[in-house]
Amino acid sequence: MKLTVKNKFLSLAGGSKVLDETGAEKFKVKGKIFSIRRKKKICSLDGKLLFVVKNKLFNWWTHTSYIYDADKKLVASVKNRGFKGGYDVASSTDEISIDGWGMKGYTIYKNGKQVGTVNPKIMSMTDTYEVNIEDTEDPAFIVAVVIAIDNISDKTSKSR
Repeated sequence: MKLTVKNKFLSLAGGSKVLDETGAEKFKVKGKIFSIRRKKKICSLDGKLLFVVKNKLFNWWTHTSYIYDADKKLVASVKNRGFKGGYDVASSTDEISIDGWGMKGYTIYKNGKQVGTVNPKIMSMTDTYEVNIEDTEDPAFIVAVVIAIDNISDKTSKSR
């Protein structure tokens, strides 16, 4: 499955569009105005809450973003590896790692098996990611991981 996660150009709250291969909207990502933790909600097209992504409030060398399900249960945390590149995803059910570096893109591994790729589109006015995932994976969760990566990336670029 191929998805495009694209931050909206004029959005005070930091919302995003998630489009499928045909350009049709697949999920809605709603941000919150003046959110210190960059809280974003991933919703289905009918408005049902699927996941919530929030940044850790205080970070030192590495930055962390948390993913909660609709019942406010923590399902994963995404943490950058600092100068090493890539991200580690702590999940209670699977071992997930995201290897790669910024503009070159990332490879998503789940339990040691490659399940997807994330490629930033460089020539875009907003942060845009092309996401390719296996059909057996939960696309909403992968979108939540990409939003967490974008939140961390925004946080680290602004703290320099």
